[in-house]
Amino acid sequence: MLSKTLLYFILLSLTSMLVYLLITFVGMWDHLLIAFVGTITPQLIAFAGSPIHPHITPCPPT
Repeated sequence: MLSKTLLYFILLSLTSMLVYLLITFVGMWDHLLIAFVGTITPQLIAFAGSPIHPHITPCPPT
């Protein structure tokens, strides 16, 4: 009985650590994507030589 409880506890801690790492990685990747879009979008607009197209809208901050 004790071993099964210990196994559940280890599984729960590993799952929570994995979820935490996933959330942290997604958050960092989101910031990197925003920085990449922020640097590449003015170059695309300057390359197009026209004002911002209607379908290119900035993402609202989450």
